[in-house]
Amino acid sequence: AYVIYTSGSTGQPKGVMVSHAAVCNRMHWLIGSFGITAADAMLVQASINFDVSIGQLFACLFTGGCCVLAREDERTDSAALVALTQVHAVSIWDLTPSMLRPMLDEPGIADCRTVRHVFCGGEALDPALAGVFRTRMRAALHNVYGPTETAIDATAWTCDGMDRKVIPIGRPIGNTEVLILDGLRQPVAVGVEGE
Repeated sequence: AYVIYTSGSTGQPKGVMVSHAAVCNRMHWLIGSFGITAADAMLVQASINFDVSIGQLFACLFTGGCCVLAREDERTDSAALVALTQVHAVSIWDLTPSMLRPMLDEPGIADCRTVRHVFCGGEALDPALAGVFRTRMRAALHNVYGPTETAIDATAWTCDGMDRKVIPIGRPIGNTEVLILDGLRQPVAVGVEGE
């Protein structure tokens, strides 16, 4: 489907080939698990150099929903993204935690009532940020994780409102499995921490 440049899980820069099957699997999981329909509008603010943009665009293309495209100068402007959400009744955000943080501090955040789902990935989701989110938005907050090689996300966790020291990366998305490996890249037993 595409090749994207990343250091991924190995730390060695490379071009990663992502198959149509992997993208389709991820999109069918997203749409089916979260009830995304033609009535939804997705905020598309990620650079096309970031694999999240694939999910932002394809969620709309797969369902007939609306893509709300942020201009280049708006992509990292929290006030502009909140305004786009209000004007276009955006219902889905897919952001990094570092982008979500300033958006939650915008005065207009209380008027973003159309947002149903917020997917956070690309970096660790701080439990304190999840707590602030709960006080300012009514949407569901989902922690998603996955190296580029897996077609955007490999695991997901819907934040449950409990105070946690760490937000889990969750369980495998549909039609996938996750193996926890040790420092030698060998599977560990259930319940054992890995690398």
